Amino acid sequence: PEVRLGSRWYDAEGAEVLASQLRSAFPAELAPGRSDLVPVHVLAPGVPGRYRVEIDLIHEHVRWFGVGVDCAVLVRPRRLVAAIGDEAAIRGVARLLETVPELELVALRRSPVEAPAGYAEAVDGRSYLFDAAPRLRPAFSVVLAWRSLRLLLAALAVRRGREPRLPRRGDEFLGVLRACELIVVAGPDAPAYRRERWHVALTVRIAALLGAAVAVGANPSELLPRIARD
Repeated sequence: PEVRLGSRWYDAEGAEVLASQLRSAFPAELAPGRSDLVPVHVLAPGVPGRYRVEIDLIHEHVRWFGVGVDCAVLVRPRRLVAAIGDEAAIRGVARLLETVPELELVALRRSPVEAPAGYAEAVDGRSYLFDAAPRLRPAFSVVLAWRSLRLLLAALAVRRGREPRLPRRGDEFLGVLRACELIVVAGPDAPAYRRERWHVALTVRIAALLGAAVAVGANPSELLPRIARD
């Protein structure tokens, strides 16, 4: 029979958070009358708050055994650190974060993919700034200036509690910066064209506007412990 250990989460009102149900298999067969110590995996709810997590045996597609144990858990907000740089630079930031495990790394990319090297990726501002822009330099400069101004105004709106809508994943980019405590400019991830430098400078400005700390080059090692203590 498919008997496993299952974890269930309940919010403060007693409603089950179905998306956080998770199963843990036994590492080996368990004979009658024997016991075993089994690690149980849990998946915390995505919304911070106070919850109760219950661990119980379950016969899949039949029933829960009703012999579980539970405990109260305070789920805190995720603490994100965004980083800009090439693969080597991002790996350097990831190594720093190993010393502060409560901080999670997210690499800002032109075209993010799903967890390529053990950390998350998210879209940066280049899709919003550069996509579908004119190729000729004068027209490109005008469009870039307008889009930059619009992005800054949207960041100010976010500070006031609004939810601005921007095309070309611009609102998604703002959402990432708003969720991060620290932005690390670990190095370039593209040729040092003027527009690439503009993108990095604008990202730093918007991050600071949204209340994130900013570190450039070697500074992350100094900022990470202080942010972890806070």
